[in-house]
Amino acid sequence: SLLSKYTSTGVLLWNIELPESVQLLWHCRLLDNGNIVAVGFNSEDNSEWVGLATISPSGELLKEHSFFNSSRSLPSSYGDNSVDCAVLQNGNIALTMPHSMGSNISLVPRLVVLDTELNEVFDRRYTPNTIVLERDLYQIYMQEDASGNLILHGRDKSTASDTLDYFAFMLKLQAGSYEPIDFRLFHTCLLSPSEAADE
Repeated sequence: SLLSKYTSTGVLLWNIELPESVQLLWHCRLLDNGNIVAVGFNSEDNSEWVGLATISPSGELLKEHSFFNSSRSLPSSYGDNSVDCAVLQNGNIALTMPHSMGSNISLVPRLVVLDTELNEVFDRRYTPNTIVLERDLYQIYMQEDASGNLILHGRDKSTASDTLDYFAFMLKLQAGSYEPIDFRLFHTCLLSPSEAADE
């Protein structure tokens, strides 16, 4: 992936080719110190590794970091993997993504929090024993509310090949401790492929 910075009038300031750890770029976020953090995967085929890189305001690669995320070999119905990134009110960087719990391809929310030097300060997988979620995540996103609580939200998809069975979910995590304090699952669609075509 190539990262470019422009002025507000469209003048190119610099280009930087991102390192292999962020070969497939998903998001960039601006840090309070002016640096840019880029997050993505180190491969275009739903890689087992998620990568981050920090870039200076002048376009210099400062640091990169990769960590293992067991999400490879997903069924094709899941499409591309996804990762979301947010800069928290305390200055830390938070990542959330689906995480595979084993050969049964059960995907659960994973939250990783890093400091601005990309040192990991928190890493947790929210398993069905922690939250009431008996299904597999498909996409996941994140936002922080005014109190610093984290809201993980997105959708999941049934593993059955003969149905389009979609659910939206919301998981609220306590500020700082990131303990689950609320969970909601919303049924949004239940159509067979033939019914979907008729629609």
